[in-house]
Amino acid sequence: MKKICMILLFVLLPITAYAETFTYEEALELALAEMLNVRNLDAQIRDAEELRRDLGEELQRLERGTWAQERTDELFDLLWEIDMQLWSANTGQEQLTGFTNDALQQFLLGLTHFNEEGADILVSEALQATIMGLLFTQSTGGGIAQLERQRQLIFEELDSLSSGELARELTESTRSNITDINRYTQNLELQQEHARLVRENSLRNAITTVKELDAHIAVAERGLELTQENLRRIALRYELGRVSSNTIRLAQQNVQLQQMELGELQRVHNNAMRNMNHILGQPLTQVTTVIIEHDELPAYDENHIAKIIQQTTTIRQLELEVTRTREARRAYTGQNRETITTLQDAYDRAVLARDQAKLALEVAMRHNFSELDRLTGSKAALKLELTQAELQLETALHNFSLGRITYHEVEQARFAIFVVERNIETVYVQMWGLEFLLDNPLLV
Repeated sequence: MKKICMILLFVLLPITAYAETFTYEEALELALAEMLNVRNLDAQIRDAEELRRDLGEELQRLERGTWAQERTDELFDLLWEIDMQLWSANTGQEQLTGFTNDALQQFLLGLTHFNEEGADILVSEALQATIMGLLFTQSTGGGIAQLERQRQLIFEELDSLSSGELARELTESTRSNITDINRYTQNLELQQEHARLVRENSLRNAITTVKELDAHIAVAERGLELTQENLRRIALRYELGRVSSNTIRLAQQNVQLQQMELGELQRVHNNAMRNMNHILGQPLTQVTTVIIEHDELPAYDENHIAKIIQQTTTIRQLELEVTRTREARRAYTGQNRETITTLQDAYDRAVLARDQAKLALEVAMRHNFSELDRLTGSKAALKLELTQAELQLETALHNFSLGRITYHEVEQARFAIFVVERNIETVYVQMWGLEFLLDNPLLV
């Protein structure tokens, strides 16, 4: 539910902002919906699948033998139309020839009476009629030749149909086209999957950054409160003449320094929030909270690395290219050395690109595992530190009850626990972000 809250934000955000909370699944759905390239790929995949269905239906007709009969019927209908056009064209040509002869006679008659009144008009009309008649005859003659050529091609196709040669060629060609469109569709789907993974990784990075800064700001705010409280205590003691002016000056400087550090953290946090809102397609000034769940990560081994690398969209795309170039090389049965070399080079380049990508992904994964080991060690150390801080708080409360220490010192012990808890929370958030890359290594 939307709430309007008044908060003091620095630099980029106005003082009034909207607040919105999403689960991670909702946030991911929003982020993917903002991807124009994924929507374009969706449209291309739909077009490819429609074409594949059409080719599949065509192949079924070819394999059942119904296509040859349907095509034969179409050709006979077309042959009938061409024969009718030829008859009309031949008849028209005879008429135009007679018309042209009459026009020539009129033209010659006009020339013999060129001095009579209106002779120039007669000559002009006769000449125009003659030229148009000649053009018509030439055009009709060209049309007849074209129709006869089409008629000949139809008879040749009918011969191919009767022998079954054309059906066999079309069946093989259609099967090849289906293979190509299947590979093309697979490639589009892998591009789409890769784009989604890159987008999700960007979202996770943005969420991780915001939550890390949330923890840092919480510590800074709590620390500032303690420092300000300490300044008030020192100010009272200064008024009583128990501390020097230098002591209160140092306390004031500590407050100012922590205020500056908090302001810088809030500025960075605002920028991180804007970036996350941009990915989610939300108003940039909105205060967005994404709820995440971080569990203990499973154990990973060497077999996991090899398995995950082989399943990545990058390697699967490159494997498609290796398969395509290998099949093209095997399919060529000619003896042209240049063509053979070109096909072999294409295959070698595809294999090299795949192997280099595998190596790069392995390096990236080993780096991620090293980071996981570091975070696991940090988490264990922080839990020990938390246990020690809790014991120190118990000691501080006991000493306070005996009047040995001030309440401010008790609060400092509580603050130490708060800091360790925020640090543990930050480690879990970082492990949550890393978990995605352990299962989905990316070469962006």
